[in-house]
Parts: sequence; structure tokens; C-alpha cells
Amino acid sequence: CKDKKWKKPDDPSDFSAAFAPGKTKKKTFVFVRHGESTWNDVFNKGQRPLGTFVLGYLPTMAKSLAHEAYLFFVGAPDSLFYDSPLSIEGMEQVARLKKFLSVPAAAGGREAELVALLRGDEGAPSSVLMSSNLRRAISTVACAFSDRIARRGDKMIIHHDLQEISRNIDALSITPPRLPAVASYLEVASDICNFVEIYEKHVDVSINAGNKSMDSNGLKRMSAFNDYAFTVEEEALIIGGHSLW
Repeated sequence: CKDKKWKKPDDPSDFSAAFAPGKTKKKTFVFVRHGESTWNDVFNKGQRPLGTFVLGYLPTMAKSLAHEAYLFFVGAPDSLFYDSPLSIEGMEQVARLKKFLSVPAAAGGREAELVALLRGDEGAPSSVLMSSNLRRAISTVACAFSDRIARRGDKMIIHHDLQEISRNIDALSITPPRLPAVASYLEVASDICNFVEIYEKHVDVSINAGNKSMDSNGLKRMSAFNDYAFTVEEEALIIGGHSLW
């Protein structure tokens, strides 16, 4: 897989004439990195002390493999590793973002403008909610912006070109092309928001082409998404995504 390998693009300064006033169009991108995933919980130290992570690694791995085996044998379309969903910690992080966005910013200036944009407040620039086709990103947007979704009836657009740049199996999408995404069993059991209802009623998969192809790479997907972004009517795109994209 060559997802992380591509020829370095030409320096944008070589095309400075193309960026002259009147010759450019602008879009605002706001990237929201997903909450911690079950993959992160097993393989990444995160905020845990190194000793705690090392001592707990084998028990955590054993527990996760047991869960994975159970999901496989009962035929559940779910996984802790493949397209890894939000972990318990990840859902707690998303809940904190949801709480932050539940009220307008107290201070003025740029922060207040950005919060108003994220909340979809009246008078803010027009915006659309979007996400990678990986469940942890979809669920982050679904919950963090659930108040906005309930208030405005927004639908989140799932776009395959936002898929994480990685060779790991947690970066492979479990959702088939243009078929409904499904919340993980951890999210179904959570009470921080109604993941099931949002997935069923407020997620648009009509342009999701599914997993990245074998000849794809990060640069190709970033370029393709940039082209797509300038076809949408809204001024801003609020995107649930990944640290490596």
C-alpha cells in the first residue's frame, strides 16, 4: 500500500500569479479530529503513564481480542480493530466538545465567530457538516454537533476522499459504498447522544464510494476533495476527520 507515498507537489509559490486578487475562490475548512478510538486504546499510550500502558498492554489486548472473536462468531457487522469506533474515552471527549458547543462563546472576536459557525447560529456563514467514511469520525460529528443537528435538521455528508492516510486496518472502512453507516455496539449502548437515530436520519452516504482504492494515496484524495469542496454551495465545510490527512 502506497497511501503515505507520493511525489512532492510543485511549490505553490511557482504559481503566485494564479493567486492574484479576483482570480481565486475561497472556502473555509474546519477540521474536527475524531475522539480516541478502540485501536488507540489498545496500541497507543495516550495520556496514560508509560508504566500503566506497558503493564496493561497484554490484558487490554487479550480483552479486545476476546471481544473481536465474540463479534465475529455472532456475525455482528462490527469490530474494535477494523474501522475502529470511538472508545469509551473517545466518547467522553466528544461529550465535552458537545457541551462546549451547547452555548455561544462568551468572548467576542474570532473565537466567537468560529463557535457561531460551528453551532450554525443565525448570521454565521453558511456551513455543511461532513465526515470521513470511518466510523470514529462519523460518530464524533454525530454527537459533538447533535444539538445543531436537532435544531437545524442538518445532514452530515460522508465523503470517501476524507479517509485517513494510513496503512493500518483501523483506517479501512467497514461501510459499503452508498449503504447506511451503522453505529458500533459501544455507541449504541452510550447515553451521551442518540447515535442510532442520527446515523439513521442525519447521515447522507449518497456520494460515499467506499474504501480507498489500491492505487489511491493521501495526496490524490486531498486533491480530489479540494476539487469537490468548491462545488458545494456553503461557504464553510465542518469536517470530521483524522490527524493524518
